[in-house]
Amino acid sequence: MKSSRLLLLLGTSSRMKSSANAFGATAGSTAAKNMSSNSPECPEKQRHRKPHHYVFGYGSLMCPESRSITNPNLIKREALPVVIQDVERVWSARSSRGFTAMGVRFRKGAECTGVLIEVKADELADLDIREAVYNRHPIQLDNIDQVPFLEEEEFYDDNHPVFEAQDKSNPELDHDNVKVWIYMQKDPMEADQSHPIPQSYVDIIIRGCLTISEDFARSFIETTHGWKDDEDHWVDDREIPIYQRADTDYSEKHGETIDKLLEEHVEDELQERVEYDPVEHLDALADALQQDKAHPRAIKHIVTRVKEAALSSSEGEEEK
Repeated sequence: MKSSRLLLLLGTSSRMKSSANAFGATAGSTAAKNMSSNSPECPEKQRHRKPHHYVFGYGSLMCPESRSITNPNLIKREALPVVIQDVERVWSARSSRGFTAMGVRFRKGAECTGVLIEVKADELADLDIREAVYNRHPIQLDNIDQVPFLEEEEFYDDNHPVFEAQDKSNPELDHDNVKVWIYMQKDPMEADQSHPIPQSYVDIIIRGCLTISEDFARSFIETTHGWKDDEDHWVDDREIPIYQRADTDYSEKHGETIDKLLEEHVEDELQERVEYDPVEHLDALADALQQDKAHPRAIKHIVTRVKEAALSSSEGEEEK
């Protein structure tokens, strides 16, 4: 049944029309193009008047290696850990590749840890393209705090432009020149069998958290909503990753450590994680596509994974 379904999809997927994603960061793109410096009166004022644009990374953007895939200059860029008030992290961003990515929602009283990354105009434009299923929104500077549970002094910077700009009493500061942006998914939808949470993606996020501390990684796991305890809604795809920026070598080396961290905080949900089966995923995607709950591009992506899995399997049989 599945094989005939697969053959049908292989024959028809190339004829499916891809629904174009509306590029939701129009205002953000305009802001990126218009980033320019003011002429200062003195060096001190120049530092404050120079435009500062920051992106708040709360998922894969916390990982330097992942950021560098989008723009190599970002791998060594300072990433200051912060906590944003009234923002809640949740698995809710439906990818056109057939999985659920990290998203956020505004909720009074919530908190979301992440990192602030300063970006230039071209880097901001690159990130807008990367985050095509998200809209870029400004964050109020007063909602940004330093992370209270981090003990290392290197993670605290009272002189950071974002925290200096919170001081409205200082007339030397040009508060309007400090902008912090957050990417929010356009159409929030929870994970399901057709768009599961991929472990390869979780690994990249936790890899980024661990560049700061284990406590920071634990905070990510504890404060993230939407971990699914339904079967097939969270898949272990480390060997055949769905996520396009996965690092299979890293996952192979550190997967056990990451699983132990996950088990500490989302044990019940982790027990429902299943081995990724690209053929079953393709079947679930086909059903979702008929209900307009999937992107046709996902079919093409998973077909590639099916072929890779079949090739890997045949090579393994030959070795036996």
